[in-house]
Amino acid sequence: MKIDGLVKLTNKTYPVCLPSDGLRDKIIPGEKDATVTGWGDTTFGGVNSKVLQEVTVPIVPLKDCNASYYEVARGNFPKGITNVFICAGLPEGGKDACQGDSGGPLTTKLKGNSWVQLGVVSFGYGCAQPGYPGVYTRLSQYTKVVLR
Repeated sequence: MKIDGLVKLTNKTYPVCLPSDGLRDKIIPGEKDATVTGWGDTTFGGVNSKVLQEVTVPIVPLKDCNASYYEVARGNFPKGITNVFICAGLPEGGKDACQGDSGGPLTTKLKGNSWVQLGVVSFGYGCAQPGYPGVYTRLSQYTKVVLR
């Protein structure tokens, strides 16, 4: 993606890095949190927020994510939730992306003050349901395509 002109950087506007191929191995589920932002619904079936929302959730191992979604998603994902996805959420629920947040960023802070976008909001079971982490398209799988 290219834009015409320069972007003015402020304390509210700054770039996010794209993930490298090797980053996936450095993001250890359970040891790294990620932040999701969006203007989507604040409750399942609710209305879109007029204020940008932000929530921080832990990265969840794919095996745990697959165990959570086995019954509800196996028809859509017969091979399970594969490594083209990344999952994030609290076991007890309560924090998640929701309808209207799809396409939004899942980011994490690296050393220093740089941020990297790990994923793109994809789907979940309801919103912030206990036992069902949010599922995000893993951006590192598509970085080369984005850079073309």
